[in-house]
Amino acid sequence: TTSVVDQSKEELMIFPNPTSGLVNIQSNLDLSGHTVDIFDLQGRILERQIIGASGTVDFSAYVAGTYILNLRSATLQLTQKVTKL
Repeated sequence: TTSVVDQSKEELMIFPNPTSGLVNIQSNLDLSGHTVDIFDLQGRILERQIIGASGTVDFSAYVAGTYILNLRSATLQLTQKVTKL
């Protein structure tokens, strides 16, 4: 027999997306102390920071384009594309 395991998915909301500056990160998890990495589409890391209680990341210094935001801790990793206008 085959059994199906229902795994709860961690929710990650990044808004506004697209953005011209600050993006807010919200999750069903406590994000304080998680690491946020910003990558370009070639896989180069542009920024690494520890996220605080505010849950914001500033994209204003980046040129217009698509970026990968990777939120991680010792037990999870969540990734989402962010478009900078």
